[in-house]
Amino acid sequence: VSLDTTCTANAKINGLSIIGEITNIQAKATVVQSQIGNVNVDGFNELVAFALSIAQQMANELLAPGTPLPTAQGISFVNPKITYGNQYLAVTTNVKFTPPTSL
Repeated sequence: VSLDTTCTANAKINGLSIIGEITNIQAKATVVQSQIGNVNVDGFNELVAFALSIAQQMANELLAPGTPLPTAQGISFVNPKITYGNQYLAVTTNVKFTPPTSL
């Protein structure tokens, strides 16, 4: 059995955190070779789709709070942007530094 899986997701910046969300996840099983003749995998595909829908919901609940981006005291992001590459994403931003008021 071969299982081809695809997943799409979005990322956004909220304050000082990056937040992810899985928007679509699909898998399709196919029989590569069988010693017993034709094997119908429709039921298996339905089970996998059900499991993936639950996994997607659970993953999105874990991703919802986001992950803090590295920063330092007095630094804030100005116009942050996310750029997607081949198997990665990059965050680019201008920064604003506000020095502490008391020393």
